[in-house]
Amino acid sequence: MKTLKRIVNLSLILLLPIYINAQTADAFKPIKTKLVPKQVITGFERLDAPQVSEWRFLNDIYEAKVVQGNLTNYYQFNPEGLYLEKRALQNWDEDANENLKETIAKSYHKNSEIVEFYEATKADGEIYYIVQLREKSNNQLHTLYLDSDGGLNGKEKSGY
Repeated sequence: MKTLKRIVNLSLILLLPIYINAQTADAFKPIKTKLVPKQVITGFERLDAPQVSEWRFLNDIYEAKVVQGNLTNYYQFNPEGLYLEKRALQNWDEDANENLKETIAKSYHKNSEIVEFYEATKADGEIYYIVQLREKSNNQLHTLYLDSDGGLNGKEKSGY
């Protein structure tokens, strides 16, 4: 079982940066609803989620931004309308578990400012976390992708 988990983690480390190339919320560009394929809208409607505040697009991924009170969620779909994942914008101080906080505290980024923090849930129910940080010394943005145990699945320099 541990060998399988290592293989999966290694695969994620190798493949995630390809898929998640700067896919933080601000990297997506707003688009008009009429430009969203019907099958994507139908896919969103199947989720029984609240009304879309804004449709966005990046690298063949359509994203429905849903704002409900002080909660912001992003639902992502491929062009065929297949639901990929939901990203929930969270408060780092209140919502991050101790494993995540410990990983950041022990990393090169321990003195960086947390800009955004998301809990992402894939269509199959797997949960991972996205932490966007800004280096205080040079203002560079970095994005880390962590599993729920705080393990690093991927990282990238951001700059949108």
